[in-house]
Formats: sequence, C-alpha cells, structure tokens
Amino acid sequence: MELVANYVDFSAHNAFAAVLRWCDTAGAFILNRVNDDAARRTLLRRWESSAVMRSIHAELLVRGSAWEATFAGNLCSGTTVTVDPILTRLGRTSYTLQSSVRVRETGQLLARVETVMVQLDESLTKSVPVPCAWALEPLLETAARAEPLPSLERPAGCFTWKSQVRPSDCDLLGHMNNASYAVLMEDARLAFGAFGAFGAFEPASCLRLEFLAQGKAFQDLTLAVWRQGRHLGVEMENGSLLARGLFVEPETPRPRL
Repeated sequence: MELVANYVDFSAHNAFAAVLRWCDTAGAFILNRVNDDAARRTLLRRWESSAVMRSIHAELLVRGSAWEATFAGNLCSGTTVTVDPILTRLGRTSYTLQSSVRVRETGQLLARVETVMVQLDESLTKSVPVPCAWALEPLLETAARAEPLPSLERPAGCFTWKSQVRPSDCDLLGHMNNASYAVLMEDARLAFGAFGAFGAFEPASCLRLEFLAQGKAFQDLTLAVWRQGRHLGVEMENGSLLARGLFVEPETPRPRL
C-alpha cells in the first residue's frame, strides 16, 4: 500500500507515530486480498467498526537525524512510503500482521512492525471470534516473530508527566488514535530526559505498545516513566491503566557533543 508522508511525519520526534499511523491504515488493505466478495465486505465493515489494536512492536531501521534527512529532499512534494503487511497468525478472536515500511522511490527500509488486532463486539467491550476467518486462512504466511522484549516493573516514586487527550487525537470510534499514544509517550520520554539526570536521550530504536483500554477526548492523563538499562518504561493512566510502553535505546549510541 502506498501512502504519502505528511510534513508532521518528517520529524524524528514523530517517527514512531508516523509508522503506527501508516501500519494502522494498511491493516485494512490486506483484507482487500480476500477473494470471496461477501467475506471481504464483512471483514472490512467489522474492521472499521470494531477491530482494535491490542499491541504493536515497531523497530526503526532509520532514526534521529537520518530519519529527517530521508524526507528532507521532498519537503515540497512529499515522500511516498509503501507498507507491505502480511498475515502471520490467525487465532479465534485475534490475528497478527507483520509489515515492512519503505521509501517507495529508493526502496530504503524504514521500519519493521508487528501488530496484534483483536475483534470486539458492537459494544466494544468484549472480544468475539474473527468473522469469516476461513477466508483469511489462504493469506497466512510464515515469518519470524519480533524479538521478545522484557517486562519492566514500575518503581515507586518514578517521574510523571501530565497531559490530556485532545479531540484531534481521537478516531471515528471516539477513541484515542493509536499514533497519539506514541506521540504522548515520546513526549514523556523526552521530558524525563530533560528534567532528570540523564540529559537528552538518543532516538529509540524500538517501541512496544500494549493497549489495555481506550482513552477519550478531554480525559486527563498521567504518564509514569522510568529507566532500566537500555530500556525505558512508560505507563499511561486516566485513573486506571490505559497503556504500557517500552522504548529500547540503541546498543551503541552515538557520542554526545
């Protein structure tokens, strides 16, 4: 699937959000490969109304100043990226997609992404079987799974960052858009570096997001942030836990001037 990167996507600060947005859009594209017309229409309708992302694992192959340089030559015309999703797992109520994100003009690989989608009922409160699963079975492909990341236990008294869900952060279902979670967690990560004893952080190489509930417009948010080696944990709350994030810094960060 081809998508044109917007100006906001050119910023390294928004790299994870851009990748999440592109892969979210491409999630419906793979359903167009279903051969049966009735099954395809049903799957697309249910995807638009009640399929939600449960988790995402995004690895950036290009980051920081290199990300911005990739788009700098096309500021006027925009840069086209291609997202190629494949179906790698089909469960009873969920399925897994793996996507590669590239610059169309050069073929440069920008990111690899693994997404777990869950089918909900009409009330968006309970998981239900994936509709027409039989029609998806021919699309299954074999691929290596994303490397597992550790689970970090949140320490007491860690740094917190306050924010709020804006109406523009929300999708057609009235829920906070998946890409907005990445933006707010990146904000909190950088604030933690700026106000803590660490100084500016290197651009992260990987982000794992787990979506536990849905943020809605005007809700106040608290983001707790802590560090453990190369890993930085983030938990987002609005009175209850909405999402967990885990950033991974590169093994060999570039020297700081």
